Amino acid sequence: IFAKDKDTASAGWTGWWVPVRYVNMPQGDDEGCLSDLYYGCLYNGTGAFDSWDSDGDGVYAEWIEFSPAQDVVDFYPEVYVSRIPAVTVREVKSAVKKIITYESTGPTDKSWYTNFVGVAGKTFEFFEGKPDGEYLCDISYNYTKNAIPDLTLVSCYTTNRDIGGRTPVSKDILKSFNDGAGFVDFEGHGNPYSWNTIWFDGEYPVNWTGGFNIFNYPFLINGNKLPVVIVGGCHNGMYNVSMIPTLLDRNHSKTRYFCYGLPIPVCFSAGLVMKTSGGAIGSTGCTGYGMGYEGDPISLSAELEVNFFYQIGNGATNLAQAHSQAIQKFLAEEEINQVEGFCITNWALFGDPSLEFGGYSS
Repeated sequence: IFAKDKDTASAGWTGWWVPVRYVNMPQGDDEGCLSDLYYGCLYNGTGAFDSWDSDGDGVYAEWIEFSPAQDVVDFYPEVYVSRIPAVTVREVKSAVKKIITYESTGPTDKSWYTNFVGVAGKTFEFFEGKPDGEYLCDISYNYTKNAIPDLTLVSCYTTNRDIGGRTPVSKDILKSFNDGAGFVDFEGHGNPYSWNTIWFDGEYPVNWTGGFNIFNYPFLINGNKLPVVIVGGCHNGMYNVSMIPTLLDRNHSKTRYFCYGLPIPVCFSAGLVMKTSGGAIGSTGCTGYGMGYEGDPISLSAELEVNFFYQIGNGATNLAQAHSQAIQKFLAEEEINQVEGFCITNWALFGDPSLEFGGYSS
């Protein structure tokens, strides 16, 4: 209900079972994002310990936009890291039970595992004849199909509206979850408690579809049919929210939770994993703004998300393996400026890092 999420500009520990690291790479009004990548990035390029505080001033991963980095960070994850953001013993037991149940059977015992749900519309523009969010989901589906040949795309797309198909509205998203899926890919916009997108013939930021939010979670009755969920949008993985601080943050007088004064107990991405029954077995989400370059939907945050599915299609079999290798691929292919560092460090992973996709066959 109420938690002190931050003790210094770079860390929180008094209100946490597992301490958190904040980076100091401001983008707009994002004051500094949560980053569990700190725990996975142990060494720098020379093999020495990577402290993320190379100038020794106690402010970690400090890099002001359009300026040289005050702290030199290589961002490369040597250790696969994920977080199960449990608050109580009951939540820990519930999360462990979900993981054990999921992994106790293999993909062939899960008829629903071959469903890939894409949830998207026009995030900003059209690209190669498609709304950009739908384009991203199609790319990710095709990568995943390399590993799961009988994979079926279940599209909740805005372009389905006029042909009677499922669209990115809550009732259709709920149905797609509750039918069961191996993977769900959201590509659009977000905040800590909701995800949304724009109709294919609409304009940002006016013509929203309605999307999906944490207040829909009681109607997620997918039981043990648990997908891995990749969430593209701003702040969907901002797991330091709690009800009283977000309620009091109406005018952003002290900090920014991006919840507009609503009392929010859990963020969108973590809430799916922490749901006692149903929801998701693993998820990703941005702890800060999700970013992208105009004219190129496969860039910045969305590039990381697509890379996750690329890794599955190219042999990754575990949750954090796909996540870390997606970051490694990004680092190998892109020039890393401040905005790239911002996107890499705020891309959070929730669930058991060793989770075997589809579970273990007997």
